[in-house]
Amino acid sequence: MQWDVSWTTTTDRSVQLTNQLGNEGSMIIHVKIKNIYGTETIYPACEKSKLFVNLLKQTTLTRRDIQIIKALGYEIEIVSDAISL
Repeated sequence: MQWDVSWTTTTDRSVQLTNQLGNEGSMIIHVKIKNIYGTETIYPACEKSKLFVNLLKQTTLTRRDIQIIKALGYEIEIVSDAISL
């Protein structure tokens, strides 16, 4: 993941962060749910969800993490692996 981050101070003394993640204004993250030995495991499936696990210093998300992310205003979309027969 490559970051291009620039900080600019606005006149009202707030700070604005701009980065290049794609879908910048989007408040949606994608996750994959896998059942490993009977335990539900939630994996990040997009750059934004990967940022959350990095922030939490984890490799997966918990149901509590998902609740907090939703409380921040994000929508969670579950993606699945395509099954080919």
